[in-house]
This record gives sequence, structure tokens and C-alpha cells, in this order.
Amino acid sequence: MTAQNQIAPNPNLAGNTIEVLVGHSDLNLEGFDNFGTLKVKGTLENLVALHNLGLLANDSLSFLGNSNLMYNEGTLINGGTIYHDSGNGLMENQGTLTNESG
Repeated sequence: MTAQNQIAPNPNLAGNTIEVLVGHSDLNLEGFDNFGTLKVKGTLENLVALHNLGLLANDSLSFLGNSNLMYNEGTLINGGTIYHDSGNGLMENQGTLTNESG
């Protein structure tokens, strides 16, 4: 795995795509707003509020860890693993959540 980096830019504007690549492990260490597309192909650890108003795609064999608040008002497509830390990880969904086999 490569070194962990903060996902950027923040906010991720509509029309923009951020990718966490295979073999990469990135972090969210500050409040993050996604209005565009956030594709997780590696590992993304959410340690502070992640607010999705666009598309959050967690690909097959990828890992999305949540130790804080993941708030979805857009579209969340999961083909990998989403792990909510017991006692700390909370997901609130007011958008579309699709859980695919993967």
C-alpha cells in the first residue's frame, strides 16, 4: 500500500472525479463534501464526516472504512466492503444505496 493521503480537492465539485487507486490507502481527516464522483478502487478510511451528494462508488475488492459519520444524499454503489466501526461509525442514507455482489 502507498502512504495515506487526504482525499482532495475538498469539496469535490460536480463534474469532477476523484479516484482512490488499487494499492492505495487514502484518508478523510476533515469534513469532506462530494458533489462529483468519488471512486474507491483501493482503501478509503473515513475518520471525519463524509457527506456524499454525488456518486460514491466502492468497487469490487475495495474497502471503505467508516469511524465517524458517512452521510449519503446522493448515490452510493457498493461492490466491495463497507465497514462501520462499532460505536463510532454511523451511516445515514437519504439517497440511493445499491449493494452489489462483489
